[in-house]
Amino acid sequence: MTTPRPHLGLLLLGALALPALPACVFNDIRTELESANVKLADTEQRLDEVTRANEQLEALQLRLELLDSINETLASIDTTLTSTDLTLTKLDDHLASLRKTISNIDSTIPLLSFSGDDEEEDEEVETEGEDPTPAE
Repeated sequence: MTTPRPHLGLLLLGALALPALPACVFNDIRTELESANVKLADTEQRLDEVTRANEQLEALQLRLELLDSINETLASIDTTLTSTDLTLTKLDDHLASLRKTISNIDSTIPLLSFSGDDEEEDEEVETEGEDPTPAE
């Protein structure tokens, strides 16, 4: 019976390899789990970074809304100032016209002095006639 002997060698070799097989599978599983844990930790860190970025974006959104409100207020103020400027320009034109009318009346009736221009001219004439050196 020589045939059982070669099979016996294979059987013995298989028996020795059998305990190594499960250890190899478990080592592969452990390696894969460690790799998955590293990837999971990396993913968690990135998720934390995304959460912080979202919080910063929300804060920026609030600031932008505040700036939009301020811009609307400034636009309203600008409109009011433009309207006020037009009103003041019209008032300046009206007052200049009124001054011209008063000056015309004043020059037509020399005895009445409405504008006060003659008084200024009289003071200038009086100071021209005085001695420029101060008296001691």
